[in-house]
Amino acid sequence: MDQDSLKSSDEITQEARVIGLLRPLRDVTVTAGETAMFDCELSHEGISMEWSLKNTKLVPKPPVEFTKPLENQTVEEEATAILECEVSREKAEVKWFRDGQEVRKTKKYDIVAEGRKRKLIIQGCTLDDSKTYTCDAKDFKTSAFLNVERK
Repeated sequence: MDQDSLKSSDEITQEARVIGLLRPLRDVTVTAGETAMFDCELSHEGISMEWSLKNTKLVPKPPVEFTKPLENQTVEEEATAILECEVSREKAEVKWFRDGQEVRKTKKYDIVAEGRKRKLIIQGCTLDDSKTYTCDAKDFKTSAFLNVERK
């Protein structure tokens, strides 16, 4: 047999992967100022995708982080305590919690956002205010213990 007459051959067949929606997008109705959330599920994992609105690519914001966490503190009864932390974005929304229960603005509690600083101001502290307080920015949280001492 002659070397010129020898041939080797391989055949590779590759089929295109069909990607489909297991859970498609659904219309969402919100009022002005509310957050709309859209999600879908693809038939395969690890598929990169982009979100767009009217042919404009949407870029997700990175999660809000704490650049300065809360610190434990001690105050005397009847004093005002100011729990303060700093977030990575000025317009970041946070929620405050007292031993797991959400704190809302009242005469006793004032919630302040100044630039990147977030403050919970507790007026007329009592021994019952000795609790763990948490500032929650969804993806990240910071907590501190407030110790109220007798006068």
